[in-house]
Amino acid sequence: MGMRKVAVIGAGMTKFVRRALETPKELSWEAAKMALDSCELTMDDIEAVCFGTAPDAFDGVHMNGEYASDGSGAWRKPFMRSYVGGGTGVFNPIQGWYHVASGMFDVVMVVAEEKMSSYYPHAQAAFVTIFDHTTERALKPNLLWIFALEMNRYMTAYGIKKEDIARVSVQHKRNAANHPCARSARQISL
Repeated sequence: MGMRKVAVIGAGMTKFVRRALETPKELSWEAAKMALDSCELTMDDIEAVCFGTAPDAFDGVHMNGEYASDGSGAWRKPFMRSYVGGGTGVFNPIQGWYHVASGMFDVVMVVAEEKMSSYYPHAQAAFVTIFDHTTERALKPNLLWIFALEMNRYMTAYGIKKEDIARVSVQHKRNAANHPCARSARQISL
């Protein structure tokens, strides 16, 4: 038997701003409720929840998936938490797709949450520990370094120019320009 067809029937998103009062659990529920309202479903219609969030250290909550599970609508429902670094926002909906396409569930809620600002001094601090303590940490590397090194290697290998990479940023800003939840909704030029 092949995979079933899958459709996204609702969506919800909180605004990207610094949140001092709301917990990750509350933000998860705010987005989940918006998604439910957008397609006129209730939690009774949801059979399972796929939850994506950064590693526990970023939110400052041990077992963050379990902590936020009821806020994401997973109270007494099958629940799967995933995180894959910067790709969690892409991977999490894929998990939801697999759950439905496989035939295990008909209706799955996909919730992604991340709230670093309140608990952890700075997310970059966690990444320092992935570098070698003798040869690299003294340089105080951060994620920008990692991505810059990766991009430089990609550009060198495939002959891509800085202007080509900048076009991606211009396009993404244009796509976000009219979205009410966009973090940085402004037009930029090449």
